[in-house]
This record gives sequence, structure tokens and C-alpha cells, in this order.
Amino acid sequence: MDTESLRALSEKLYVIQGDLKDAEATTKDCIKHLKDTTTETTYQGITDADTLADVSHIYETYLDSYELLYEVKNDEYQSSIRGLSDSYLSLCPFYVGPSLPKTTFIDSKLEMTELYGLFIIMGVASMFGLGRGSTPKTI
Repeated sequence: MDTESLRALSEKLYVIQGDLKDAEATTKDCIKHLKDTTTETTYQGITDADTLADVSHIYETYLDSYELLYEVKNDEYQSSIRGLSDSYLSLCPFYVGPSLPKTTFIDSKLEMTELYGLFIIMGVASMFGLGRGSTPKTI
């Protein structure tokens, strides 16, 4: 194969990979919507608990370990506040809203200090030419 055909094939694969990522994101969003809207109610003697368990299991396959842990804890939190009135929840010290907030790297002061320290170290290192792919300059 010549370089032009390899380049064309590589571009096609890149487009297909992007389409696949978009499709997976759409599928994940649809399954999350199904999980959030399916309730454990009984309709004409048929329970939706099995459907909810199946949809939840399928949704969990799309999550990495951190997102899975968050979803499990959030589901437990939402089931514990389900059925409680808004006025009662507003007085509860554990109530943080309809769902748990996601934590990020910049939530604590220590983590922000470590991040700024990393920026300073990389800034000093780049002054001496110790950056990505570069060689130190000779004087």
C-alpha cells in the first residue's frame, strides 16, 4: 500500500472512531434516562423492579470505577430522601440537594496548593529547557 491510501484509510478510521464515541455517549445518555425514569411500581401485576435492575446493570457497564461509585452513593442518597417533604429536608443537616454533588480536584485547599506547586515546578523546569521534547540549552 502506498502512503496516500494509508493516509486515507487512517482518516476514515479516525472518523469512524469519532462516530463510535458519539454513539456510545448517546447510548449512555439514553440508558441513564431510562434508569432515572423507571420506577419500582407495579402495573397490572407486572413489577418494574426487574426492568430497573436490568437497566441499572446495563448503565453501570458504561461507567468507570469513579463514576460507578458516585452513582451507587447517589442512588442510596436519593432513596433515603425519597418521600420526605421539602420543608423537612431543608431542616436536615445531611441534605445537600436532590442529588449528591460531584467532588473535583479543586475542592480542597491542599489540592489547590499542590496544583499551584506543580505549575511552579514546571515553569522553573521549562526555564532551564527541561520541557516536553526539548533538550537543555547550552550557554
